[in-house]
Amino acid sequence: MANLVTVSGAAAAQANGTIKSFTIADIAANVQANLSALLADTKLTSITLTDATKATISLSQSAFAADTAALAKIGTAYNLVVTGATVAQAAALQ
Repeated sequence: MANLVTVSGAAAAQANGTIKSFTIADIAANVQANLSALLADTKLTSITLTDATKATISLSQSAFAADTAALAKIGTAYNLVVTGATVAQAAALQ
């Protein structure tokens, strides 16, 4: 069974030898601010956004490209805003 933690508890869950996997349940702002760090959490299986309304995650194109694996673990519907993309990169985002 996976352990449920917030973003602030992810590093501790990752380091805990008795925890085999964990899921994150937290607001989008916390997830967005820590996407790159969450990439290193090999025990992280999924992310649930707990915002009261459909959340928006805003990233630069380079952050989006770097954090796609973490974004793929988000199982809740959310809006994604990617800024700074070239025309060719924007076409690939669709």
